[in-house]
Amino acid sequence: MRQTLFYIPPEIAGIPVFGFGLVLLVWVLGWIAYLAWGSFRGQGKVDLIGNLPIVVVGGLIIAFGLPMMMQTEGIPIRGFGLMLLLATIAGVGLAAHQVKKLGWHSEVIYSLAIWLFVGGIVGARLFYVIQYWEEYARPTWQETLLAVFQFTEGGIVMYGSLIGASLALFLFCQRHRLPVLPLCDVIAPSLVVGLALGRIGCFLNGCCYGGVCELPWAVTFPAGSPAFVRQVSQGELSLYGMRLKGNWEAPPVIEEVDPDSLAAEKGIESGDRLLSVNGQAVTDTGSAAYLLWNLPPGGTIQLTTQQQGAMQWELPEQSLRSRPVHPTQLYSSISASLLALFLWSYYPYRRRDGEVLALLLTMYPISRILLESIRTDELPEWGWGMALTISQLVSVIILLVVSGLWVYLWQQPKGSRYRPVYAGAFDPSQETTSDADEPTTSAKQVKSEATASTPAKH
Repeated sequence: MRQTLFYIPPEIAGIPVFGFGLVLLVWVLGWIAYLAWGSFRGQGKVDLIGNLPIVVVGGLIIAFGLPMMMQTEGIPIRGFGLMLLLATIAGVGLAAHQVKKLGWHSEVIYSLAIWLFVGGIVGARLFYVIQYWEEYARPTWQETLLAVFQFTEGGIVMYGSLIGASLALFLFCQRHRLPVLPLCDVIAPSLVVGLALGRIGCFLNGCCYGGVCELPWAVTFPAGSPAFVRQVSQGELSLYGMRLKGNWEAPPVIEEVDPDSLAAEKGIESGDRLLSVNGQAVTDTGSAAYLLWNLPPGGTIQLTTQQQGAMQWELPEQSLRSRPVHPTQLYSSISASLLALFLWSYYPYRRRDGEVLALLLTMYPISRILLESIRTDELPEWGWGMALTISQLVSVIILLVVSGLWVYLWQQPKGSRYRPVYAGAFDPSQETTSDADEPTTSAKQVKSEATASTPAKH
């Protein structure tokens, strides 16, 4: 686990980096270079109007959103955020390579990627914030908005990303009159590649953890990590021999004392109440636990309890860590990698447009249901008389919906309706007048029609 990799300083050579600074300048110059490169390559009119909302939103985030994340050292670069960026780059690169097999212009993917990234991030974050609203509610709307914007620290939901990205994909296809199912088949493997890298980010962040296990590949997380905090709150893990299970807003009463611990040797018993930790008064279980797990290894612990009074002892040199748990983040990454490889291999053999998408929406929910059974970061609380997590419930709904997609596909004639065509097809910078539901014209047909319309030379 490594949540923060490094910090970007607020200034470089006296010039501000964020806000109206270097990053905004790079953003503007990057788009200017993109337009210039498009004209240089002879693509004609670049779709500036279509991408203008993304340019404006991105500029506003850089100018006003990023400064809100500023800390004393600068803006932290999180392991989760970096892996999210790498996932986007890898997914876009693979999709751009794959789209050439359809004869479409690669700009289709580059334009679509921006739509999907924004839609996916917004959907994933909103899904998580709505599900865990109590963690983000603050006294003022400014503080609440700042907490919501801290998405690079984790706190996104795959299915929220799917909903947001699907809406963005639909709007993109409507605008450029592109066929939805063939495009979904192209990007499906890339989406799962992005998921595989994103789950490594979850591992670095410590979220999406599994239950306690004793397998050789089990992992532990440091004090303060989500798995550690949950185990302490559930009474599965003691803090220097003391278990503080219960409501963290309640008074800090010691629920249990490990028999062989120094706390037991000092006479601390179950039911005793903590009054202070190293000179700081504690009034609730949460603050007491926080002070205990943040004590430096090898230092001195000073406690005051209601029954035993003041006492102290030396702490061990080893840092506190969680109990061994399933590395479900890595399970998910491996599962997504195998699924991506399968979808990539199946693509040339698809019989109908939409089959690759249907396979993704069938296989991923099944794997998610299985993985959720060993994850403990989200408690089961949903379902029709069954204990399901919200992700398992959404998985079941997707399986029901995709069954209808399979029925629709089976009713279609075999054979992809969209074969590879000339390289300029579906250039997003050009307006298309043909109906997106009609088959495209093959390169041979284009050549023959052009020959027929050209006067013969005698």
